[in-house]
Amino acid sequence: MNGNLRIKAMFVRPSGEQFIGPGVIELLEHINTESSILGAAKAMGLSYTKAMKIINRMEEETKKPLINRTHGGDKRSGATLTPFAITVLDEWKKFEKALDKIAEPLANEFISKIEM
Repeated sequence: MNGNLRIKAMFVRPSGEQFIGPGVIELLEHINTESSILGAAKAMGLSYTKAMKIINRMEEETKKPLINRTHGGDKRSGATLTPFAITVLDEWKKFEKALDKIAEPLANEFISKIEM
């Protein structure tokens, strides 16, 4: 496929509301590296409130926690991913790799037909 293009995947409900996609995954990855929801939000150019809405919506949908939150104390505030969130990241990466293999020939055909 054209090296300047990439297919992005997301799962949406019949209503059109996003369930999971690159934004959720990126937020989880930033939380994992920053050990902070605020730090992850800043790295993505999001407000803390927006980041929390994303996390809360996903937790409500899956009925499983994504984040272990630490408040105050000797270690200060912070956040780590739950084992479930790590599984989400791992499975998303596998899903994207498999999708890329399937989509690449279709995407190349599409691109060639619109003469990019």
